[in-house]
Amino acid sequence: MRGARRRRRALTLAAAAVLLPPCTAAAQMVTGKVVVEVFRSPVDSVDVVLVADSSGKHVDSTRTGGTGIFYLNAPGGGVYRLELRRNSGTPWIVPPFTLGADETLERQFAVPMEFWRGYSPGEVEEVVVVQQVRATYPAPLLRNGIEGDCIVRVAVDTTGKPDMSSFKIVRSTHEQFCASAREAVNKMTFRAAHIRAEKVRQVIQLPFIFNLPK
Repeated sequence: MRGARRRRRALTLAAAAVLLPPCTAAAQMVTGKVVVEVFRSPVDSVDVVLVADSSGKHVDSTRTGGTGIFYLNAPGGGVYRLELRRNSGTPWIVPPFTLGADETLERQFAVPMEFWRGYSPGEVEEVVVVQQVRATYPAPLLRNGIEGDCIVRVAVDTTGKPDMSSFKIVRSTHEQFCASAREAVNKMTFRAAHIRAEKVRQVIQLPFIFNLPK
């Protein structure tokens, strides 16, 4: 009877061992952060796929969160590439790279704004300004008769609010014009861009012109 119990216990442990994943002494990993090339801000909801370059086989995949960071495991050393896709848009392909045995590759991957939006311009109904805010003329520049302009880029989220972490100066004739433009953008409200019935995030460009009163 005691021997039968031992045999049953041995069979139970053997079955449990089959269900557990095998332990590996060595592992290869690719970790990185997906950012927008202009703003260097993280990109969320990116499907990242690790592909064996020679066979085209997908060996691991994941999706980025709000930090834009991802982790992927490779079965062994070799040549791999990454395929990044967002909102079912066109994939962005990372050129092949070599991953050594027991190596962890860490890299930042900068993607163009077209990828960030996930849609081509022709597919999107553009952002519309709902509440325009006039930039305040900086008092020192007004007193000294200095005119100029400031052109900015900013992302408008799906709620119609400007994402000030993405705010970027494209061109400016004076830093005080930049500060005034930033303050104005932060107070503006928009109607979000959308494709069909789906609202989407979109980058817009806004010009602020500072002319002396006549």
